Amino acid sequence: MLRDVDPNRPLRLQFMQKYGHEGDIDVAEAKTLELMRFFDSVLVRQQEHNSRYLVGKSLSAADVFWALASMIVMHPKDDLVAADDINAYEAAFPTAAEFLAAFQTTAAPYQAAITPRLRGHQDHVLRAYCNTPLK
Repeated sequence: MLRDVDPNRPLRLQFMQKYGHEGDIDVAEAKTLELMRFFDSVLVRQQEHNSRYLVGKSLSAADVFWALASMIVMHPKDDLVAADDINAYEAAFPTAAEFLAAFQTTAAPYQAAITPRLRGHQDHVLRAYCNTPLK
């Protein structure tokens, strides 16, 4: 259970303060957008080789890591997220969707950078290889 959670303050800011991160948000945004463009360009090249994966023609750790990490900027389809289940963080986040929302951003630059390839890759990897619905 999370302790000392301030429901009036975004959780990511609370974690940044707790762990002493004083990073520049503009730098983080630029790097995230750069990574999104990079992964999209890799998927373009992979499609040219008839592959839906980031490396080669089969699943790699990079696919799983990116599919999960991308949930910070790209909410998975609703049917992949548990509506409510056994939840260790229930006091702070009654549902899995609320837990995800605490860590996600819907900032316009990220939403504009989401391509059908990025969305399709995340959806495929989560559905085919991850335990869903996500809890």
